[in-house]
Amino acid sequence: MTSNVQALDLGANYALKRIALLHSSQAAYVTFPIDQSATLSGGNNKGKSSALRAIKFFLLPEVNLNDMERKFAFVG
Repeated sequence: MTSNVQALDLGANYALKRIALLHSSQAAYVTFPIDQSATLSGGNNKGKSSALRAIKFFLLPEVNLNDMERKFAFVG
């Protein structure tokens, strides 16, 4: 069995140090630090997958909005 997980090498100039969630689930604003390792856990429909997708969106260049299966928009 092979793993599809790839290591993210951000180099010496970049590092993910904290995550801030705005209007996520039941919280208006939450930040939490990221050290060498982190575990993201919580109940159903609490924003875990959304947080991971947001990280992937900003850090991985292969994300292309034109190839999205579902369309999305920021509602303000």
